[in-house]
Amino acid sequence: MLDYTPLDHQHKFHAGSGRIRLASGGVRSGKTFAGAHEALFLAIEHPGCDGAIVAPTAKMLHSIALKEFRKVCKQFPGLVVGEDKSKEFAIFLANGSTVYYRSADSPGSLDGLTLAWFWADELRHWKKEAWEILVARLSCPRAGERRKGIATSTPKMNWMFEEFHDDEYKDERKIYFFPTDKNHHLAKSYMDGLKASISKARFAEYVLGQFGGAEGSVFPDFNLQKHCTESGVEYDPEHPVLCSFDPGHRSASLLFAQHFSYCRQHNARDCVHVFAEWHPDDTSTSRVADELRSMVIREGWSYDAGRFPYIDKAGNAKNVQRGESDVQILEDFGFRPDWVRSRTDTSIPHGIDLINTKLLNVEGESSLFFAPELRPTGREDRGIIKALQYSEFPDTPGKTKSEHPVKDGFFEHSRDTLRYLLVNLFPYSGKGWVE
Repeated sequence: MLDYTPLDHQHKFHAGSGRIRLASGGVRSGKTFAGAHEALFLAIEHPGCDGAIVAPTAKMLHSIALKEFRKVCKQFPGLVVGEDKSKEFAIFLANGSTVYYRSADSPGSLDGLTLAWFWADELRHWKKEAWEILVARLSCPRAGERRKGIATSTPKMNWMFEEFHDDEYKDERKIYFFPTDKNHHLAKSYMDGLKASISKARFAEYVLGQFGGAEGSVFPDFNLQKHCTESGVEYDPEHPVLCSFDPGHRSASLLFAQHFSYCRQHNARDCVHVFAEWHPDDTSTSRVADELRSMVIREGWSYDAGRFPYIDKAGNAKNVQRGESDVQILEDFGFRPDWVRSRTDTSIPHGIDLINTKLLNVEGESSLFFAPELRPTGREDRGIIKALQYSEFPDTPGKTKSEHPVKDGFFEHSRDTLRYLLVNLFPYSGKGWVE
């Protein structure tokens, strides 16, 4: 007896139409669980035919998709009659079906398969080439019109969006949304934590399972009147100064800020006030470091000597012409630069989402503010406020949409500096939903 009572969105997915169905779900919405069950249903529905379970990497395949599929199969004693773990990489079922398992990072391993069905897990991490090969293998003549494919994934604005929104495929490719907040098995505290920790735009993807957030403005919730008009965001001598630095001989950028565990002015926790900036052109890292040292002394700033300034991890790489890194130069001037090291914290999309979360989280709370003195002063101003106002995602019709903002050589430096500041202040790696 199958121990499975589908949630409403899982039931709609199982009963749904479409030759290829996508379960577009938030984290812990039950999409992988539903995918494992639907894979079993498809295997039973196609006796004597081949199917495939494919995940982005071998590690994800064995630790997530294949693990869930094996759990479901165990509920039917005698269903699995054998498995080849060394050559075929396949599970053999009593009805004559063979379930191959593969990783999408080796697209060549999909060649030669003749499939009646497939399950593609975490599609957002796939390259389009692997997906196209898998769909082409859906060619089992015995299955005829009953050939089907399913995919389970948190949505991403890349080729995956276009694949399931192209009018050419509207009759055969269907999307079923799996909202995390509709999974009644989750504790309320988990949902509260999600709402407090991610931006409104990312909430739509990671909780509601909806596509969005990667077109147009990079910072849609930035509001000049709200985030950059109040007095009281100036330097507070009772708190240490934070500095983030994006080196670059042609266009360097530095931001100066303070972090308040609780800010009474804005009624916000972990509030960040950016009170000053400096964007020198045609200035070497040595000159920047020298002036930064003078600035600290002149202003009488207190700061954490072990983490000043925050930089990108690339600053530790040696410059071929100079023979030394930006980190070494800063250390020569008495500073101890610091940077996050995990792939999650250093990824640009994650940093952008963190900025958006601080500007306005899903609960409507803001915890990132800028001194009025930072308002733009002219066309040549490349400060952080203009970066927040004018940063855009690339508009490339007919091509895969990107989660990386346009690199314009102008606004990107101050934008990156703000990103370094926040990911160092609030590293999320290993905490809850963050990948």
